[in-house]
Amino acid sequence: MQRPRRSRGFDIVLALCLIAACVVAVRHLAVRSAKAPEADSGLTWTRLEPAATVEVADTDATRQHGLMERDSLDADHGMYFTYDKDQRGGFWMRNTTIALSIAFVRDDGVIIDIKDMVPLDETTVGPDVPYRDALEMNRGWFKRNGIMIGDRAVLEAGKVSFWRRSL
Repeated sequence: MQRPRRSRGFDIVLALCLIAACVVAVRHLAVRSAKAPEADSGLTWTRLEPAATVEVADTDATRQHGLMERDSLDADHGMYFTYDKDQRGGFWMRNTTIALSIAFVRDDGVIIDIKDMVPLDETTVGPDVPYRDALEMNRGWFKRNGIMIGDRAVLEAGKVSFWRRSL
């Protein structure tokens, strides 16, 4: 028995959809894997230490679960939440017993706010302006490492490096 043939038009539409999906994926990866911002608009950037090793939460399921139901988080480890468009909502600590700090990041990688969160507190925590990504680390990590609002976070291959504009 022969399998019915698809029309050529269907094959063309399918190929165009696959190409469009690849273009979107490559663009998304290029933005998220941006290299060091040394030549950004003529500004000079200095890399800060240390880098953070992160789990990337880039699906609804991983973003919703976050760091829930964990007892600890290794030093210099965290979770980086990525979104395809700017967000206005916040984060809470439902079922999360680890004391965390969270940095909210614009689409260009610049940190726009850093807040501390209380374990098991279901109060929503977020910035007053839209953000694109968020990075959760052990509470106080940003302060201990001199990471501040205005620094840039660059996600690449499971690591986040931090950069500061040089004067």
